[in-house]
Amino acid sequence: HGHSIASLDEKTWILTGGITIGTDISTDETWFFDPVSQEFQQGPPLITGRQEHASATLQDQDTKENIVAVVDGLGNGVGFLDSTEFLRNGEWSPGN
Repeated sequence: HGHSIASLDEKTWILTGGITIGTDISTDETWFFDPVSQEFQQGPPLITGRQEHASATLQDQDTKENIVAVVDGLGNGVGFLDSTEFLRNGEWSPGN
């Protein structure tokens, strides 16, 4: 529980972070989901494991590339996070 989901494009959603039941540990795992085939495929790990965070898809005005952003949430041993990560070209990078 505590995941967030955003639409990468018309055919792919991305599920990010959350907490594994019974562990109380925020995960850095991400999963791509195809709503047509109902199949999951593991995605690149977040830089920071997080739960109870927000995510959204933004579009670069110049390149028209879809960029997924994950924002804030709760992290392991640090409490509330004040950070953003962006998924570009299949890799997470820290936000400024």
